[in-house]
Amino acid sequence: MGSMNEIIFLVEEAPEGGYTARALGASIFTEGDDVASLEENVRDAVRCHFDEDAMPRIVRLHFTANYSFNFVSILPLIAALRSGVSVVSASNIANAFFANSTALARSPAAR
Repeated sequence: MGSMNEIIFLVEEAPEGGYTARALGASIFTEGDDVASLEENVRDAVRCHFDEDAMPRIVRLHFTANYSFNFVSILPLIAALRSGVSVVSASNIANAFFANSTALARSPAAR
């Protein structure tokens, strides 16, 4: 295996708690209950995966987060902002819109 100067792990919060780490460009996956244990487990996994002469000098943990939103729900807010509505007014529009969306989603007619 050729020498690698750096390896990057994508780190995400695990749904059941703790963290998972997946290497880019290498078949390495590990997890930990907290950041300290994750770091220790990543070090161990890298040591197990690479021969000493091919060991990366730098190991980076890139923490990511998954956020999702309903894009259609923010379209009125985007339109209001583009039309020159002030931030305070746009915030009020967004709050009212999301309140109405939540009420609509709960209504029996929406099901």
